[in-house]
Amino acid sequence: MIKTVIIEDEPLALSLVEGFVNKNNNLDLSGSFTNPIEGLDFIRENSVDLLLLDINMPDLDGIELAKLVHKKVKIIFTTAYKDFALDGFKLNAVDYLLKPFDYNEFAIAVEKAKAFIQVEELKTKQEEFIHIRADHKQYKVALHQIMFVENVKNYVIFRLVEGKKIMALMSLKSLSESLPENFLKVHRSFIVNTDKIDSTSANEIMIDGHCIPISEANRKWFKEWMAKKSLN
Repeated sequence: MIKTVIIEDEPLALSLVEGFVNKNNNLDLSGSFTNPIEGLDFIRENSVDLLLLDINMPDLDGIELAKLVHKKVKIIFTTAYKDFALDGFKLNAVDYLLKPFDYNEFAIAVEKAKAFIQVEELKTKQEEFIHIRADHKQYKVALHQIMFVENVKNYVIFRLVEGKKIMALMSLKSLSESLPENFLKVHRSFIVNTDKIDSTSANEIMIDGHCIPISEANRKWFKEWMAKKSLN
């Protein structure tokens, strides 16, 4: 099911789109909002696949809101103003529905979004491995095998399950930018796989008997992140 959010400031239009979403077997309505700022906050705090977004709204218009949404969220713009179409497509919108639109037009746009989402899911599966060059060899390591990564001088040590490790000459910063979102940099010298965390305290994380420090600068947001994760 495609996790879907609607942001539409007109109650009648919102009700119509909600009905279309509930009618479509591919979609799961995660939330609907007349306030764009509330909708943006929800998207930032929850897993969302598809956003049905009006453009002409008070406080924050749809074009500006779209720029603040993670690129993995697919967007279908819904608006009465065709002049915004070019701006919408510049933001890589999946489709642009001009009001008033019917269910058939809506369903076609959803099929486009579904195709894009399926391609990205396939790409994600292909990226479940990381290639590490070390000891004059190329290692193919499954991401779920990595417990945490430690920076030691100019080297990065990958701590793997079953006590295995790989030491590679690379930058922790560049590595952190290439890893998926479940890997968090909690200290200037450590990245942890959050799926492997056994326990946490105010200033440290335990993973398979290893104690990993949380830097003072990261403690507040990490605590908030863990609290949100426990609610999902």
